[in-house]
Amino acid sequence: MSTKSLEEKEISQHDAFMQLVAPDGYYKYLGVEKIPVEDKTGNSSSSSPNAPSFTVDVDLVKKSYRKLSRRHHPDKGGDPNTFRLLNRAQRVLLHPKLRAQYDNLGIDLDDDEGDHHSPSDVNNGDDTNDESSNNKDAGNGISQGIISELATIALSGMMQLIIRTALMGVAAVLVVRYRWTAIPALLFMAYIVVQVVGKASIRGGSVYDTGASLYDAISPILIFIGLFFMFLGRTRGSEEQEAKDWTWLFWLGETMVVALFSYNSLINAPWNIFSYSLLAVAAGLLALWFRGKFYNYLTALVLEVILAVLIAMAFPIMELVLEAILNEKLKKVGEKIRSHHRQLEQYYLDKYQNRKC
Repeated sequence: MSTKSLEEKEISQHDAFMQLVAPDGYYKYLGVEKIPVEDKTGNSSSSSPNAPSFTVDVDLVKKSYRKLSRRHHPDKGGDPNTFRLLNRAQRVLLHPKLRAQYDNLGIDLDDDEGDHHSPSDVNNGDDTNDESSNNKDAGNGISQGIISELATIALSGMMQLIIRTALMGVAAVLVVRYRWTAIPALLFMAYIVVQVVGKASIRGGSVYDTGASLYDAISPILIFIGLFFMFLGRTRGSEEQEAKDWTWLFWLGETMVVALFSYNSLINAPWNIFSYSLLAVAAGLLALWFRGKFYNYLTALVLEVILAVLIAMAFPIMELVLEAILNEKLKKVGEKIRSHHRQLEQYYLDKYQNRKC
């Protein structure tokens, strides 16, 4: 091949790459037109910010991709970057969610380096990998949503809170009320303390890292003390007689258990003197309201379940609202990008024509 033909081929590859990275270049280079999506009433669905405003001829996209991929395949002397971007263009245009994002801005912000097709895929026209890649892209977009992550964290925290409140209610209402339930519970907590302290003591000399430290024993020790105070705070006449009046010793033990249960639920939160003090005050007020009564714990559980349901219902709505706002912002940015690109094209075209004259 002559030097002139090589230079022409390099220029052609460069032009193809520049067309693909230009605003709406995926459509232009593959020769695909945007087809407005109409709803059942015949009106354009562009008023719905979360739905694609345009669709494409899928068969035409695949046909154009096969033709261009043979031209730009690296094994046939094509440019690897152009071939990679061509693969990405096909994936975006074939997937409604990715295409809607591309239509808003006019450029592909999520162009990833991993879009490669093997020669056999190109030659055989196998679209299986394209569909699986499109599904993967869609899944990544959903899992990485900010609102989705916040909803997961909030619901996880609420589930922990509900479980710990139920355990706290069982301990306050039933376990510490009778000797035959309180003594086994206290012995069990003592066993946990001994196990944690034992593992922490051999951590330095053992070839196995148990992951335990003396700091980990503080929580079960304080829970043991809190349960013991709650047990002593119940005034009994006989073993069959139900506990009578609430006492301040019982309040102290219930405050300790509530505080430690809450702390263990928020162990990854940033803790300082202020947060510790706030937790202690909140636990004391809650214990002052609970008073070891079944209906108070039941009320707390019902409120927590209602709050969890509201969170589960509210976050999807928030996600839709946030997505609509972002889409509107991206559309405005996309209009500016397209306008700026047209001005640059016109500027260099005028400059080129002036130089020819």
